Amino acid sequence: MPKKLSTTNYFVNRLNTYKEQEILMSSPEECVLHLYDAAIQSCTMGQEERAGKALAALIDALDHNADGEIAAGFFRLYEYCLNLIHRQQFENSSKILRGLRQAWHEAIAAQVAA
Repeated sequence: MPKKLSTTNYFVNRLNTYKEQEILMSSPEECVLHLYDAAIQSCTMGQEERAGKALAALIDALDHNADGEIAAGFFRLYEYCLNLIHRQQFENSSKILRGLRQAWHEAIAAQVAA
């Protein structure tokens, strides 16, 4: 006989399915926002491994061929945030990531407006 899911588990599963669909339908620029959100949320919750994975994905998303100097700058910032996270300084890392996320969000908005 199948095990019944609690109401909470049911809604969490539905929310996860919705979030997964949202990410799959996102543009590459929006995917970067999702990664920032995951990293920030993980820092807020003190989840070192999850925050590290989100930052690793942000590092992997850098395009060093398009503009190596800008990519190198982001790489250094992400690496610094990783070091902060490994030292359990989640608040400092989160503050940096929030600023980067805001700038990225504004860049997307400006691109759409143009």
